[in-house]
Amino acid sequence: MNEHPKTIVGHSTCPHDCPSCCALDVDVIGGQRIGRVRGAKDNSYTAGVICAKVARYAERIHHPDRLTKALRRTGAKGEGAWQEISVAEALTVLGGRLFEGEFCERHSGTEDLCTHSVNCSIRSLWRSVQSVVDQLLRLTTL
Repeated sequence: MNEHPKTIVGHSTCPHDCPSCCALDVDVIGGQRIGRVRGAKDNSYTAGVICAKVARYAERIHHPDRLTKALRRTGAKGEGAWQEISVAEALTVLGGRLFEGEFCERHSGTEDLCTHSVNCSIRSLWRSVQSVVDQLLRLTTL
């Protein structure tokens, strides 16, 4: 007898930085994995529909090639040479590059950091940094 894991519908908000802040209904399979992601039916803006990026979230989250550890490139770009590093080291490296200006100088200014906002401010930059930090911290609990 094939038993399917129990699926419940959880409620969430889209993690993307668009101004819409879409409400989501997310299938949670067996309490461990996400399944189908849809716009919340009872929300007047989403009305059960969501953009293609978010609708395929489960595929990205559970993809076998998804990074689950912090890595540092050890060879030339494109070589595929990587070394696993701690989350603390990754945060130190990234934080140093962001706040010492190396990233902005190499990428022609902060406007490149803010792809979803017309008004690029330090607040939107900080949200991006917080998102990366949150994701890295979640990786340490896997």
